[in-house]
Amino acid sequence: FFFKQKTAYEISLGLVGSEMCIRDSFMTVEDWKSPSPSVADGLTPDMELRLVLDIKEFITDICNTDFSKYPEVILFKGMFLLHKFLRKVSIKKFKWDKYLVGATCIFLAAKLEDSPLKLGDLSKAYYKHEIKKKGLPIKPLTEKKNGDLQSDICKCESELLREIGFDLEIDLPHKYINKFKDYPSPDIGEIISTSLSFCSDSFLLPLCLYYHPMHIACGCIFMATLYKKKYLADVYGVPWFKYLHPDIGIENYTEITDHLKMIYKTFEKDSTKQARPPGPKPTAPPKQAAQSVEPPKEEKKDNKLQQVFL
Repeated sequence: FFFKQKTAYEISLGLVGSEMCIRDSFMTVEDWKSPSPSVADGLTPDMELRLVLDIKEFITDICNTDFSKYPEVILFKGMFLLHKFLRKVSIKKFKWDKYLVGATCIFLAAKLEDSPLKLGDLSKAYYKHEIKKKGLPIKPLTEKKNGDLQSDICKCESELLREIGFDLEIDLPHKYINKFKDYPSPDIGEIISTSLSFCSDSFLLPLCLYYHPMHIACGCIFMATLYKKKYLADVYGVPWFKYLHPDIGIENYTEITDHLKMIYKTFEKDSTKQARPPGPKPTAPPKQAAQSVEPPKEEKKDNKLQQVFL
């Protein structure tokens, strides 16, 4: 390891102070508009998106089949680290295979979760899935090859840490989506489940580097309501998107939905289903009038719901 595991965990803790404060590691809109190193090297944004999807599918297979007992959050923190790396290094200039870079990202992400993967287990899983992904002839993994793979993962991890400036602060939108589980709506369970699928697809773009995870969470919730044709009513006159924080506005989550729609529009051009991202395809918003929930006539002093919104 290149740092003590506990130190890595401490560095990765969430935002300092208020949850809505803007952390230094967020990139600016100007950074978003500027081409990534891969695009500057000649790749189109669509090509880069498909390459990221390819890597995401590879590490998803590894996590689901070989490390299913580990926390699922490792996959998404790995994607977070991958996007940080891709804002520094072009895919065309990778020293290692793109799939090995993806495997290294989940290797580092597991350390941040205090659930480190065994290097030997990861190298074997990588080798198995690399053969399957590339359609290579099946050959036994020799001791020398296994040692070389482990060495490459460690070297790749070292470069990744160096390129991202050892910035291991990661805050994911999933926990904010799950905070909606207590929202007073009969459809909230279905909406949360669907929004988590949209959240997974959001990691095909580096949204996590530019937008607060609360905004991403609200964008995914909104996309889920459009897709499921459900409506989250206001509570005590307060709109649903202020459930997480009173400073969140419509413009904060609509930007996220615009980016998500762009993802599906890109893959809609493909003729094969395999090239499309795993999440649901958004539909037009439901045509129904917005109605607020009337507050109860008799209010109790210990009404927890009222305490949340007022």
